Amino acid sequence: MLSVQDPESHGAQRGLKDFTLRLSLDAQIATIDWRRFFHYCVADNLETDDHVGALMSCLSSMPGLEEVRTSVGHLDEHWTTGFLQLFLTSPHLKRISCSLKMADSKYSQELCVENYKGMLRLTLKNFNRVPLFLEGKSKCRIHLSLTCAILLVPLSPELQHLDWTPFFSRCLALEGFTDCPDTDECVEALLSFLSRVPDLRGVRLDLFPLTSTWASGVVTLVQSQPTLSTLRLYCGEQGHGTLSEEGLHILQQSQHLLRGILSLTGLRCRVSADQCLNHTEQKHDDERVELTFSGDSVEERDIHIAHYDEDDALQLW
Repeated sequence: MLSVQDPESHGAQRGLKDFTLRLSLDAQIATIDWRRFFHYCVADNLETDDHVGALMSCLSSMPGLEEVRTSVGHLDEHWTTGFLQLFLTSPHLKRISCSLKMADSKYSQELCVENYKGMLRLTLKNFNRVPLFLEGKSKCRIHLSLTCAILLVPLSPELQHLDWTPFFSRCLALEGFTDCPDTDECVEALLSFLSRVPDLRGVRLDLFPLTSTWASGVVTLVQSQPTLSTLRLYCGEQGHGTLSEEGLHILQQSQHLLRGILSLTGLRCRVSADQCLNHTEQKHDDERVELTFSGDSVEERDIHIAHYDEDDALQLW
């Protein structure tokens, strides 16, 4: 186990804050170019995409590398794509985790790439503590967000040739208001990418709100991915947001196309649309439900927030 911390990195925009490597006991440590590695660990040397790529190349050449844990000053698509490619091209690597390390606790990001029973499990969390609703001059504006995305895909050489940049850039940039056309385009582009992932098996998305664009795109995703066996949607962070009737209506109308693989968790809104804002803020325990779309019916199960297990919720199964 090797840990590196750079005390001078606090002012860097993209630099590493800390770095931990785990190598197998039989790894030929003496053959590793450690001077090159430490050079790229210095924050000032990681301000360009080329230098980030050089660090990934250095890591990929390390024999017996099993785990990488790090935090950075700015987690963008270059870091996330680089770490994913490192994982896919390093046969002994079992897990990579990278988090955003900032003084502002209202904003956090985290990437985890790991081997889960012979499959790639990719988790990307993106928390931005902004109000879900803002009062405008004429109406209430709803803030759109994607706080968690988990994919489960069998490990194969095909994944190395897939350009993952659009996926990461859309996930990290998906912040805006539902009345802005750019947010719909971002949602459509993200779901379009998922429809092209080879042999996709499982997807979990924590999103808010469940707009018509999300609902329609989810139906299309299920139709385009015959190998997809599990699709879980959580409305709001960990399912603490109110389910919109607009999105529910589209899913119910198309449930015969969903192959029984979709489950949806959130707060059931049983009041008028004008009252849903106050309803969301209250978050009554007995209003949180899980809906399972199977065949011609929708099964509804109550979930008590008091018994909610966050560790279980972050697992796809």
